[in-house]
Amino acid sequence: MHDDIERLIYDVHRDVAERCEGVGDEPNDEAKKFYNNKSYYWAHRRWLDENHPWRYDMESFNGEKEERTSPDPLTRYLNASVKKQSKWFSKSQEKSNEIDEESPLFPKAGFPLGRKKKGKKKGKSYTLDSNTMTLTHRYVLFNCEDDLVENYIKEHEEFVKKKSKDRQKRRWKEAQEHSNEFMVWFRGKVEVNYVPDHIKWLSKGPSSVARSYTGYFCNGYKFYIRDHDEKCKTQNSGVSLTALTPSFASSKDHNLVLGDVTYYGIIRSIIEIDYWSAFSVVLFKCDWFHMEVDDYGLTRVNFKKLCSKDDPFVLASQVHQVFYTQDDLEED
Repeated sequence: MHDDIERLIYDVHRDVAERCEGVGDEPNDEAKKFYNNKSYYWAHRRWLDENHPWRYDMESFNGEKEERTSPDPLTRYLNASVKKQSKWFSKSQEKSNEIDEESPLFPKAGFPLGRKKKGKKKGKSYTLDSNTMTLTHRYVLFNCEDDLVENYIKEHEEFVKKKSKDRQKRRWKEAQEHSNEFMVWFRGKVEVNYVPDHIKWLSKGPSSVARSYTGYFCNGYKFYIRDHDEKCKTQNSGVSLTALTPSFASSKDHNLVLGDVTYYGIIRSIIEIDYWSAFSVVLFKCDWFHMEVDDYGLTRVNFKKLCSKDDPFVLASQVHQVFYTQDDLEED
């Protein structure tokens, strides 16, 4: 892998030199810019022709001749794994236009709505802030239906419990620690273990470049963000989600209880995060509201009481659409 990366870097440097002045008997000005750091770039002489004068230029490089033979040539930028590696190390971190439509982790479950401009993709490209990157990545990890990832989640839970016994931590603190620290722990584990490529890219977290949409079709529904709904007579931003949720009666409670909880909310934004061109994930950012069931079995949602503020994201594939009507007896 190291040879592949060095070879790619060298190809770029050589291309620049060729475009600017050509590669001749002596290093040109552009080449000298790259090769000034002789402690690193002298090794690239290995890929020159066997009789190239730079191989024998000891003074300009490391004081030694380069007599090693050139490795077998690399197929230029056609190998998929090399393309992904080069994108990962790119400083620009630009989102690739090629996304795997059949990811084993997150198969495509819908498509964005809206007009498509000629030659451009739907939606708008923008840069994620660090908090959004953390929240989205954490939600993706804990909602990834992959056996290997679930095994890592269980392993980290046990790891946290063993630490907590020594420190006499309460169970709700264990749950918080597991949620907040799993991302970093998971990435470290994957780096030293042999895992499939899609797990490696998942562990690295998403690119900082994402796309936003005003609408998305999924689960047989057309979903739109709240701002779009306010301009229309129709309502397409209401969502519900039923999830198996761990909960405690209070912060002093030691007994973790798992149960199905139904959440009701509205969509504030629709984003697609990109995991370094290996796959992408579409999420809805929602406002979630306090709800209760009245004596007649009707669900009442209070738009002025928010809940789950620290966990606003859901996968687009997880929600269903709901329609809210105003209770004439209640203002909220």
